[in-house]
Amino acid sequence: MLTFGALVCSLLAAWLLYLLAPRQQHSYKPALLWAGTAVSLVLALWLAALAYGFWPGVYLVLTALMLVWVLLPVLAQWRSKPHVG
Repeated sequence: MLTFGALVCSLLAAWLLYLLAPRQQHSYKPALLWAGTAVSLVLALWLAALAYGFWPGVYLVLTALMLVWVLLPVLAQWRSKPHVG
């Protein structure tokens, strides 16, 4: 259960950082996005460290962050184009 919580928190942090990108059009306040990112990352690291130890937990959270940072732009591009067939 700790692993699932750590992954959800790291995915939330990655999404919040993605919203901070200059190309994103939104009305959210950047300070709230930064605060949410910080809280989510700390919580993800804490949960992962409880489940696996400190360094394996750090690697788990970083892996989830990188995966989402790669997938979010791809999914955004895929959603914006019409599909044929």
